[in-house]
Amino acid sequence: MWMYTSRDVYRMLVHDGGWSPDQHQDWLSRTLTEALVRPDAAP
Repeated sequence: MWMYTSRDVYRMLVHDGGWSPDQHQDWLSRTLTEALVRPDAAP
């Protein structure tokens, strides 16, 4: 989780990779949700 939320990852994706801040936010939200929530726990 710390790796995904690090400043370095943000810099690599947004500043170096050309992603918009919104694209990063969407990716981070999906990635953390998938990593932290068990798929079978959804209602």
